[in-house]
Amino acid sequence: MKKSVRLILLVSSIVLIAILFSAATCTVGPGPGPTTYYVRIINNSGNTLWLYVNGVYSKTINGFTTSTTYGFTAADFISLWNWTGGFWVQDGWGNVQWNTWANLEFTYNGGGVWISPEK
Repeated sequence: MKKSVRLILLVSSIVLIAILFSAATCTVGPGPGPTTYYVRIINNSGNTLWLYVNGVYSKTINGFTTSTTYGFTAADFISLWNWTGGFWVQDGWGNVQWNTWANLEFTYNGGGVWISPEK
């Protein structure tokens, strides 16, 4: 009986030491960072556009230029204000803001409120 108790204690001790050693030598590194996306605005008009990110002004896109902005996450959303015309730019469905859950590319040709999203 005493032998079996000693054997159980010995095996339990070895298992405990193995677990503690494994935990002590384990390293935990940072996981993958958040995925980021870009937004490209192709302004084929003479109008000046303002890019808003999460409701806050971010940058100006002058007429006849292309602008690419990096570092968006899936939690961000963007809007475009046509400074020249004084209106929010819309897509064909009437949306005036878009979530950046993927790389986005918009082409604005002027002549109205419409923009062409391209993913």
